[in-house]
Amino acid sequence: MKWKEKRFVNKALKYYGQYYREAYTVINQLIAHYKEAGCKIAVWGGGLKGTAFLTIYDACGKIDCVFDIAKEKQGTKTVYGHDIAAPEGEAYRDVSVVFVMNNQHETEVAARLKQVGRRVQLFNIDSIILGRLSVEESLEMYGKAKI
Repeated sequence: MKWKEKRFVNKALKYYGQYYREAYTVINQLIAHYKEAGCKIAVWGGGLKGTAFLTIYDACGKIDCVFDIAKEKQGTKTVYGHDIAAPEGEAYRDVSVVFVMNNQHETEVAARLKQVGRRVQLFNIDSIILGRLSVEESLEMYGKAKI
C-alpha cells in the first residue's frame, strides 16, 4: 500500500473505525450468512466510510465490489483492490446484497438500484449499528424483501 493510500486508510479508521467495530460480530455474521448462500456482496460508498468498513470487515475478500455514483471513482479500485463500479454497469449484475454505508443515502440508493433494475437485499449499516440490531433483527428488517 502506498503512503498516500495508507494515510487515507488511517484517516478513515480515525473517523469510523471504532464506530464500525461496535457491531463487528453482527456484521461479520451477516456477511458470512450471505457468502455461505453463494451471494455476491457490494458496498455502496467508496469514500472514508466505505474504506473504514472494508478495512474492518473484508480481510478475507468477502466483498465483491464497491458501488459509487461519483464518476471520478468509477472504473478505479479501492486501496484493497475492489473494483469501484457504477450500479448500472453490467460487470456486477449478479450482486444480490448491498451494504449502504451512509444512513442519509438509503432511500436514494434504493431508488437508484430500482431504477437500473437491480433486485437486491439492501442493508443500511448505520441503522444496524445505531439501532444495535442483532443478526436476526437485521435479517428481519432488511433481509426479507428485495428492492
